[in-house]
Amino acid sequence: MQSPRELRRHIRTIREIQHLTRAMKLVAAAKLREAQARVEAARPFARKISEVLLDISSFAGYVHPLMAGRPPHTTGVMVVTSDRGMCGRYNDDIIKAALDLIDRTGDRAAARVIAVGRVGGRALRELGIPILEERSLASKRPTFALARSIAARILKSYDAGDIDHVYLVYSRFYSAREQRPRVFRLVPIVPVAGGGTDRLQAGACLFEPSAKEIVDHLVTRYMQIEVYRALLEAEAGERGARMTAMSAASDNASDIIGRLTLTFHRSRQSLITREIADIVGGAEALSIEQSVTDGGPSTGAESEGG
Repeated sequence: MQSPRELRRHIRTIREIQHLTRAMKLVAAAKLREAQARVEAARPFARKISEVLLDISSFAGYVHPLMAGRPPHTTGVMVVTSDRGMCGRYNDDIIKAALDLIDRTGDRAAARVIAVGRVGGRALRELGIPILEERSLASKRPTFALARSIAARILKSYDAGDIDHVYLVYSRFYSAREQRPRVFRLVPIVPVAGGGTDRLQAGACLFEPSAKEIVDHLVTRYMQIEVYRALLEAEAGERGARMTAMSAASDNASDIIGRLTLTFHRSRQSLITREIADIVGGAEALSIEQSVTDGGPSTGAESEGG
């Protein structure tokens, strides 16, 4: 059993850790509000550009090679995790979803991974999965320039024949307490149809510049937007997961402090009780000794007198 001094030191350590977890929770909450606003602004734009791509492609009667697709000999996977830990099961769930996808689509050695986030890149490399490229967010918010460079890398690998199908694996943000891994197929492109019913037939529109140039531009922009959306969703999910994890850690610290404080008081009370018992026992021993000492000489004097 720990001594009261050791318990007091343990309580002080846990309380200092609790201060850190509460501070991290507040920081994550502040960043979460900004990340959530960016996600909510990006979602309608991503859906609308998908609808426009489908409409223009249908009007033009032109199918881009990325929309036609080709046999999936090699699968490319962009995995978005965090650069740091302390966010619960956030990274573990994403890595598990990526591994399930890779195993389902073929051999792990045939996969090509673009890892965004140091945690995912390190975990997948340790499992022997080839890393095509690794990017770090450096704990900053994702930018469209980063999404544009990743999309360019994907297009370059596709044109070179290194990858045939491309998937995005990231955490979709629902709320601060709920983030779910999402697997989204980026290539071949399958745009989402809009809700409108008025559709023009192929050849009913005139295009300037050519329909091919417009569709090519929209395909590139579509890929950039989807990558950017994945980065934003992942950022919001990470902030929410970290806030939830730090809140749980603070609550657990409070429980531990409560139990240790109770143990400390019991230990201290037990120590005080023992000390009181020792004092009382010592006083009684002195009293008995004194009574024996006082009684001895008086008995001797009476015997001499008799």
